[in-house]
Amino acid sequence: SALLRPAVMKATGHKVHETGSQVSNYATKNAREFFAECFAEGMRSASPRAVAAEFMKQLSELIKKGGL
Repeated sequence: SALLRPAVMKATGHKVHETGSQVSNYATKNAREFFAECFAEGMRSASPRAVAAEFMKQLSELIKKGGL
């Protein structure tokens, strides 16, 4: 998940230091918390924000490729 955070933020046009405003302040603590916050929003929200939606997309691709 450490590689996923910069890839997701870049794909949505944001920098890693913008994680607090785009996901949550808790997601800035480390890659695991970023994963947890994005996963929770991606799974539970009827309309996840761009970062969470991109996270879910990239996570699905990784799973399909056997990267997790």
